[in-house]
Amino acid sequence: MLQDRVAPVVRRPSPWWGVAVAVVALAVIEVVCARLGVRGPALALARSYSREEPAAPAFYCALALALVLAPRRLRVPTVGVAVVIDLGFALERLLVHGRVTSFGNGALVALTLLTACSVVRLRGPVRYEAVRGLACAWAFVAATTVGNVWLEVTAQARPEVLDEYVALADRALGSPSWAVGQVFEVLGPVGRAPFLAVYAMLPVAAVVVAVVQLRGGWVRHNVVLTFVVVGAVGPLVYLLFPVVGPAFAFGPGGGPFAVSTAWPGRSLVLTNPVPMRFDAVTPRNCVPSLHTAWAVVLFLHTRSAARWLRIGGAVWLVVTLLATLGFGYHYGVDLVVGAVFGLTVEAAVRSQRTGWRREGVVLVGAGATVFAAVLLAVRHGAPTIADHPWFSGVLALGAVGALGWEFRRVFAAQLGAGPGRHELGGPSWPTLLPPPAGCAPRTG
Repeated sequence: MLQDRVAPVVRRPSPWWGVAVAVVALAVIEVVCARLGVRGPALALARSYSREEPAAPAFYCALALALVLAPRRLRVPTVGVAVVIDLGFALERLLVHGRVTSFGNGALVALTLLTACSVVRLRGPVRYEAVRGLACAWAFVAATTVGNVWLEVTAQARPEVLDEYVALADRALGSPSWAVGQVFEVLGPVGRAPFLAVYAMLPVAAVVVAVVQLRGGWVRHNVVLTFVVVGAVGPLVYLLFPVVGPAFAFGPGGGPFAVSTAWPGRSLVLTNPVPMRFDAVTPRNCVPSLHTAWAVVLFLHTRSAARWLRIGGAVWLVVTLLATLGFGYHYGVDLVVGAVFGLTVEAAVRSQRTGWRREGVVLVGAGATVFAAVLLAVRHGAPTIADHPWFSGVLALGAVGALGWEFRRVFAAQLGAGPGRHELGGPSWPTLLPPPAGCAPRTG
């Protein structure tokens, strides 16, 4: 019968609910920051227009996202405005401070002007396409600004950290941060430089992938969406499981609050872990490792791209994992939890876009279960994990491998599709606004 051949219509919640939730969340963060005496994201963003803030490369990445869907005639003038403003700020800072302390303010000003111009001057499908690119850009800016502020919140709100528990449980994985850290010590500053560049430029890599995805028009599921979701949800776990990392808890980075300065020379002998009090400055941003989660997401989004981008995604993932360990920013457990978190969020975002099937629900539920189980096991059973390293280590790595294998099976069609707008199939018009009159959805 005809109704048997017609695909069911997937009912999705209105994105206006997402906008409302975002506004409420920002208001809550502002209140929390005010109570803790921390500068809120709204003030931080306002200061970024003119003050010496660590603005780049995040703002230039956001500007690139906006320009890829903007009309061609606006691209060169917008970039010109950003560069001229930044050169002016650089000259002023050079004269006042004797050095250029930061840049990127011009990109934020240019992005604001481009937004105003697109809303006021453009019409029809051109404006509709430009606004979608601007939405991605401002989401990127908001996520970066809120993320930086949230790191200060974690340091103020959680005076005690759980590094001893994680370090003890990490023995089941061979204490990889100590092992890779010793290799990095041998490499020296020159040998470590490429790893530091990859670690710091992860947002740039994400924007490169997003530009490739969006270069021919809007893609319903692009890498920026998952990056923003990971950045919005992940930091909430920092308050539940505060950890500062081996370079700070067991190395010289922790100063008088460190248990020792042995990292990465030798691993401490821990038998009875306890929460340890730490300073009010160092962010508690280890569990989960969001760099690992983002690198996993980047890897997944490059599987259906050109060969050079597939190779780049794989190399970026491996180098990011080594950098997080070698610089002492994370434990091995952090990477396990971060990989599970990245796979779970990506599965949830893809399922929301394509419709929740049974396989997707099971995959997301399994990922959330593994995520919670690892955290609970580390917090309440770290000595047991350390006493049974083979069983615990194989179980943890096996869970990550099983989730990755199941993800590949559930989303095989999307991972194997060619690059471009066909990744998830279906119409490319978002549900936030109806398409302009007389405009047909793009299909290829």
